[in-house]
Amino acid sequence: MTIALSSQTCDDLFEETLEQMRYLDPEDEADVIIPFPAELGRGLTRLIDLREEVWLAMDYHEPLAKLAFSCEEFHQPDFLRVGFHLSGIHHSPSVTVCPGEYSLAGSGASHKGVYVTTEGAVREIAFSISIEEMRSFFGQLPAGLQPLIGSPDQLSFIRGYRTTPAMQIALQQMWQCPYHGVMKQRYLETKIWELLLLSVEPLLEESSAPEKLPSKLKSEQVDCIHAARKILLQRLENPPSIAELARLVGLNDRALKEGFRACFGTTTFNYLHHYRLEQAQQMLLAGDLKIEVVMQRVGFTSRSYFAKAFRNKFGMNPGDYARRYRQIL
Repeated sequence: MTIALSSQTCDDLFEETLEQMRYLDPEDEADVIIPFPAELGRGLTRLIDLREEVWLAMDYHEPLAKLAFSCEEFHQPDFLRVGFHLSGIHHSPSVTVCPGEYSLAGSGASHKGVYVTTEGAVREIAFSISIEEMRSFFGQLPAGLQPLIGSPDQLSFIRGYRTTPAMQIALQQMWQCPYHGVMKQRYLETKIWELLLLSVEPLLEESSAPEKLPSKLKSEQVDCIHAARKILLQRLENPPSIAELARLVGLNDRALKEGFRACFGTTTFNYLHHYRLEQAQQMLLAGDLKIEVVMQRVGFTSRSYFAKAFRNKFGMNPGDYARRYRQIL
């Protein structure tokens, strides 16, 4: 089932929820909770205006069904938006962001088309920083970040990347911020700048790297490789072999292996391994499943191997992690 909405209808529904807005921090009137529209599901968004040109949003919602809303072209304000997907999958005309990934979106014209949020719980931490604030922070905006600045007639830059362990730690600390008032504002703003520096690293590395030979991948091959990734993520419990996966998407084994590494920077095995662990992380945080069930749902058969892999990625055993970080918005 899919709920289809126009962007105007979506805006109207969310505007109506503003009447139910409430203040979360008695020491900060710029820290508010806004409910998710009841017509679409349930959940909350916490919005914090840290200062005039720095916004933070912490979102958790469970839509009634897959949401699809059409978007007409419009000019994005001169802000950089960084959105970290902790759970849920978001499809847009230009990028698909899965759990354990984040998106970078700059200013310019929006990408016209249909935006889709999949069924199930969606958990995201996002922040917006004005381009002027970034210039002030960096002194002079590095050349590698110039693609983030688009004119009104230029499509905005938007791209997805993998969330690193350092980012995951900072995100967990933000979600569990223990402070109030001014201390909270300073703490969260410090974390935002930390995450900003980490999130733009790929762009800075790309700009400073020696020029590479043009990719040999054709657009049709790239489509096949993205289709292969989708199949992998849909079959966590029983993933196909490389040979089967290649056959399903119409490539030979070598083309799939080389193309997957070119597109995602790793092998299909490593990509699936880390995705499984990130899915397990989200299930543990939700708190309604035992470790054995979580392990099986993401495709692990050995509890000791799962515990070791989880510990290597997140720094602690699954049970300790769930007890320490389980928290609702």
